[in-house]
Amino acid sequence: MRSGLSVANPDYRIASEPGPEKPLQEYSIRFTIEPQWARLDAEPASKKAYEAFQTTSGGKLLISPAGAESLEPVFRESRMQELLSKLGAHPPVGSKKATAGLLEGLGRYASVTAIVELGKPMPAAEFDNAKGFGPDNILIASQPGEKPFYWDAYPHCEDRKVVEDCDNVSLFQQFEAWVAGLRTEDAVTLTGLNLRMGYLQDAARRGLIVGYVEVNTSARELRLLLDDSRVGAIHVVDARLNCEVTTAEICDPAPWSEPQVK
Repeated sequence: MRSGLSVANPDYRIASEPGPEKPLQEYSIRFTIEPQWARLDAEPASKKAYEAFQTTSGGKLLISPAGAESLEPVFRESRMQELLSKLGAHPPVGSKKATAGLLEGLGRYASVTAIVELGKPMPAAEFDNAKGFGPDNILIASQPGEKPFYWDAYPHCEDRKVVEDCDNVSLFQQFEAWVAGLRTEDAVTLTGLNLRMGYLQDAARRGLIVGYVEVNTSARELRLLLDDSRVGAIHVVDARLNCEVTTAEICDPAPWSEPQVK
């Protein structure tokens, strides 16, 4: 369930949390989510805790704030979600020239989160050996018009217990192993996460990477990536002052606000 939440929601980071002393249901997990544009482990206020469980009748998946019995939207629609659904178009949506101008205008103090879209989907083995790409997450081609599937290195591979030798298994191979371990009875849970077993199996079989997410990097680094002929487009999701290199007293906006680029 925890991995499925992550696979289905590339615009959020998801981590398992210890369950409450008295869980709402016997089969439930507690997890935290935070937007991709929140700095990893640096913004405790950006994390929100939820509990996911399946009802005893019908097996419907429900998600509620941790410790509460009410339900509320967990994954809000965002600009990043809209961009994700357009990945894989030929040619890629967006102008490299316009993005270059935007990145230049952000200056040296900006901390930028962006989707790096490849010019064309790349076989996983080729992507793993491609110099210049070293992301800690990947966007895996799904069906046309559908959001790509997401697999990341956070939290650590060992926490997922999908493979035994994490040091020598690529991100896509971890995803592949997770899909291979799915059982027929997992279909109900997957459906509750807006995932389809057949789509996951097809994605694992084709093994195509459409891009990855650069989280809180410099505009300069993204500008260099934009010049890479293998990159089709860079979609800026969020930009804000980098607190580590600026003396501004007020630095970051609320991490849960709708990301906007000015």
